[in-house]
Amino acid sequence: MKTNLCHSYIILVCFVYCLSDANAQLKLTNSEITFYAGLRSFYWEEYNDQGASIIEDEGFLFCPGVSATVFFSENIPFYIYTKGNIYLGTVDYSGFLQDTNGDVEDYNSETAYFGTEIMLNFGYLFKTADNFAIYPEAGFIYHYWSRDIDNGGQYGYDEEYQSVSINFGFNSKVIISENSDLNMRLLGTYPIVIMESIDLASRDQGGPADIELEPGADLGILGEIGINVYGIHAGFYFNLTNYLKSDEDQGYHQPESYREDIGINLGCTLKF
Repeated sequence: MKTNLCHSYIILVCFVYCLSDANAQLKLTNSEITFYAGLRSFYWEEYNDQGASIIEDEGFLFCPGVSATVFFSENIPFYIYTKGNIYLGTVDYSGFLQDTNGDVEDYNSETAYFGTEIMLNFGYLFKTADNFAIYPEAGFIYHYWSRDIDNGGQYGYDEEYQSVSINFGFNSKVIISENSDLNMRLLGTYPIVIMESIDLASRDQGGPADIELEPGADLGILGEIGINVYGIHAGFYFNLTNYLKSDEDQGYHQPESYREDIGINLGCTLKF
């Protein structure tokens, strides 16, 4: 899926450039701020040591946020891109229950999510035409999220994750007309810190309250596409990440996991 998304991204850049207006009056160095809200299709899956799926979360999350691109000046093509959002909601949970004898049965419920993401990137503009530019870009992403498994129910427990990732890739901008433009960002991501905390004691599950784990890192991919027309913004977003199996703490570990976020958003963009 990662490869297909990359190919689609490159094709879209070329297609929009062919339709763009080279005489448009918007500048490639316009700074801008965007306020938005959207829906995120969320998917989380965990695997056993044989690679079989054992837990799935799937559903939609509400995601409001703000992003900004600030150029140092019209004559200095360096810029800062920053983005912050929260997301929250309840998704479907498909997993299992295990009794004291080790017997397992399927169990379906809900998982409540709350999270926040903050990105800070630095880039440089390479102007390839009056209405098109490519911006190499790199920076950091801080990510926090919590999982309330069973949504407060008696069989669930609470997890919290924090990660700091480096990201690297490029952004591109096409000025389509005097009042419209398209931005497309494609980044590789790699977590340099991943921390997970689990509390098994809060709902009388009989387990420890202070399990601390460090899932392994793997390369991920993040993409954003946004179009602005007369100040109205519409965007598409995806983020695909794998987490490798952690070492044990107090007899517990985090299995290999896969996370998929695909979303759309609407908002407004102010240029200055």
